[in-house]
Amino acid sequence: MDPHQLHHFLFQCRLYFRSGPTLFKSDVDKVNFAMTYVSGVVQDWLQVALEQEDQGVHHVWLYSWSSFVKEMHTYFGIPDVVVEAAHSLDHLRMNPDDRIAIYNVAFLRYSAELQWMESALCHRYYSGLPDRIQDIISTREGGKPPTFQTLCSTAISIDNHFWERKRESERAPYSAPQRSLYPECSESVSHLSISDSSSDINASESSNIYPTWRHTPPLDISDSDSGLSSSISDSGSIVSKSSASALFSASQRIPSSELSDSDSVLSFLNSGSVPRVPESPVKLESLVDSLSGLGNSLSLELLF
Repeated sequence: MDPHQLHHFLFQCRLYFRSGPTLFKSDVDKVNFAMTYVSGVVQDWLQVALEQEDQGVHHVWLYSWSSFVKEMHTYFGIPDVVVEAAHSLDHLRMNPDDRIAIYNVAFLRYSAELQWMESALCHRYYSGLPDRIQDIISTREGGKPPTFQTLCSTAISIDNHFWERKRESERAPYSAPQRSLYPECSESVSHLSISDSSSDINASESSNIYPTWRHTPPLDISDSDSGLSSSISDSGSIVSKSSASALFSASQRIPSSELSDSDSVLSFLNSGSVPRVPESPVKLESLVDSLSGLGNSLSLELLF
């Protein structure tokens, strides 16, 4: 039997005796109950004792529970309990990742075998605490607690606050659902009006401004005098806001004499006077053909 396991075995026996006091009224009942739960070398030792009883050699510890416990410690227990407890207490340290209850139970078990003064117990207990508890105790107002019970209670309170804060930090914070930065532009409308006869530009844009328009709307071109109207649409293209703005600025600055053909318009746009506009988003050749007969009175409205 492991000498350190003897203490647990005797403790379990005591728990069973307390749970059924009417079943174990005498010490003989307790000793007989304990003998039925041993094995190995302990069982061989008890067998020799019982055989000696049959031969007329009486053993007192077979009839007294306290004597039985003492005899068990003598044969199978730790030789020097005090020295073993002092050594274990000197090397006892609390794991920073453990709760303080584990450290307290071990400390109380070892200190129960010793007759140390309270000041010595306080010093030994404080020395075994981790830095996260020592730092708070050493800086508290009034210094370290003067008694072992107060020191133990203070350390327990600090450890409980530590684990409570750790649980708070590990909880996932609630975050409200966020809207997409680039939702589908289904009903956003932007109107831009350009007139050749005046320099006024009337623009009204929706409150939602997105960097990319993924639905190319139709371009309506109308002349109130001649009744000429045409519609240009390209549903497969992507018209960016910057490209549309450059197109409007270019149309405002192109002289009517330059509206004869598509090559003239593209040459003007790419000359450096205005930002370069890609040809792919809007079909400029079709746009110029429709604009060429409108003269100075030109009104262009782009619907997004």
